[in-house]
Amino acid sequence: MAVYTFGSNLLSQLGTGEEPGHSSKPLELALFSEMKVDKVCCGSLHTLILSEGIIYSFGCNDEFALGRDGDENVPLRIEVPEPVIHIGAGQSSSFCVGKSGKLYGWGTFRDKSGVIGFRANKKFQKAPVVLHRGPVKLLAVGSNHILYSVRGEVYALGANEFGEKGVYKRRRMGRSSELGPVLVANRRSRYSKCSKMFCGTSTSFMVSEKGEAFAFGQNGNGQLGLGDKMSGISKRTVPLEHIHGISGGEVHTLFTTKDKKLYAAGHNMFGQLGTKDNADRDSLTHIDLANVRMARTKGFFSVAYTDDGMYSWGFNSHGECGYAGQDSNAPKKMEIDFEEIVSFDVGHDFCVVVTK
Repeated sequence: MAVYTFGSNLLSQLGTGEEPGHSSKPLELALFSEMKVDKVCCGSLHTLILSEGIIYSFGCNDEFALGRDGDENVPLRIEVPEPVIHIGAGQSSSFCVGKSGKLYGWGTFRDKSGVIGFRANKKFQKAPVVLHRGPVKLLAVGSNHILYSVRGEVYALGANEFGEKGVYKRRRMGRSSELGPVLVANRRSRYSKCSKMFCGTSTSFMVSEKGEAFAFGQNGNGQLGLGDKMSGISKRTVPLEHIHGISGGEVHTLFTTKDKKLYAAGHNMFGQLGTKDNADRDSLTHIDLANVRMARTKGFFSVAYTDDGMYSWGFNSHGECGYAGQDSNAPKKMEIDFEEIVSFDVGHDFCVVVTK
């Protein structure tokens, strides 16, 4: 297998061990050439790679999102007490689910006041710590909040500036209560029966087995795709059937369906929606790109993997779109002949691709 990175390397995002800079051409990380890589997850400025139960991390470690000591410019192993089955990465935080179902986290959460941490008495968590004994079934990670399910109930942790946790702020109960796990949906709730969950920067989505999505959180730019710009905790139905995947950028969102169609909504200053213009959309807009298998976004650019290869669009100041040049407001095919792609993800200004 092979792992490739491209885009900005100003804060060690590419994991190549090279000096700060950027590259629009894929750079292979030699460490993984003889490994079986199961999944990659990118935070804003760091990356987690899961290989047969072991996590490797690289990128910015200013707030301990790597979960380890050592060189942040190359992939190194994180010590977790048990084999890992799932991973997720936020702005300055990282999470994983162990084989036992325990939820671990490290790094920190932030809100408009600054660093808030995972617990009231500790701003930064340098190594993996148990956040919930589980068993955790589903996990979705936003920039500074997460959703996870345990025994048919959905919980949230982290910041809650726009209602992204799906509950009202507990202003009168102190910081400790605000940071602790909050119940989003109990077993009797229609929302607890979700089969998938997704989080954007400050957005949250719960998706049923039938592909019906319920959205809440930040919507000031129409990024929930609901036809308005009302943020909040109300769990409203996204007007799109058979949703397969959702990926949230800084202020926009991509939606893929089971029949491989792509839709987008939200802010579009840099063309990150892929609509061939720069007008914002608060309603879902179909993107002219066929047979989309996966789509990922974070920051202000977007990447899609189709039957015909990889396409990208939006902000492109560091080659994060996989080609040199200006921003693009329409999907543009990368001039890269990747082999069969197993997993890929994007950070704020870089991309990581795993191939067979």
